[in-house]
Amino acid sequence: MLGPNGAGKTTFLNICASLLLADSGELSVLGCDMRRISRRQLAELKSRLNMCSGAPNFPWTMTVAELLTFYGMLYGMPKKLRQQRIDQGVELLELSRFYRTRFDQLSTGTKQKLALAKALLNDPELLFLDEPTIGLDPDIAQKSVV
Repeated sequence: MLGPNGAGKTTFLNICASLLLADSGELSVLGCDMRRISRRQLAELKSRLNMCSGAPNFPWTMTVAELLTFYGMLYGMPKKLRQQRIDQGVELLELSRFYRTRFDQLSTGTKQKLALAKALLNDPELLFLDEPTIGLDPDIAQKSVV
């Protein structure tokens, strides 16, 4: 989706990801009517998708390991699966050397890689990417979105 700044791209993605409610219109996500979705259906839908923002903002005192563990727990992932998915994301996005580094000590690009690793934790059927390559070196940006 392309458009000028302020056109509503991020707002639309937030509506698609069920983070915001639409004022009007119709939207179906993975077969769910977003205007008529029940709480139970919404919980099921949320387990099938995830979102990565171009401006990640996590608790600044938590380390990469703590953040990924925290989000894996929020996603209701069993410990063994959670650790496997964390390990995969850390390897894929080359975060190993930052595993014990606090969020506030990461570069902009490394923060973005962490946001991508978080978004991939639950192995979503549908992943919304809002400017996911901001701050990434070109080789990592290419590898991350392929």
